[in-house]
Amino acid sequence: MLLGLGATGFVAMIALVFTSVLSTQSQQNLQSINASITQTQNKNIDLQQDIGELTNNQKLADITQQNHLQLIEGNIRNIQK
Repeated sequence: MLLGLGATGFVAMIALVFTSVLSTQSQQNLQSINASITQTQNKNIDLQQDIGELTNNQKLADITQQNHLQLIEGNIRNIQK
């Protein structure tokens, strides 16, 4: 009976270590995914700022003037979210 309790305790300790390792790996994976999400969100914010700068009416006027084009306000389409 004592041997059975010892074996059960040993199996329980192995299971505890195994679940602890799995928990640590899952937490590292979650941190990696969160870092990736944050990086993607920052890239999206940067791209939205670039879009805002490039679609600025003054920027469009400058580009048309540099390329000797004529800016017709009626032909400009604004895309909004």
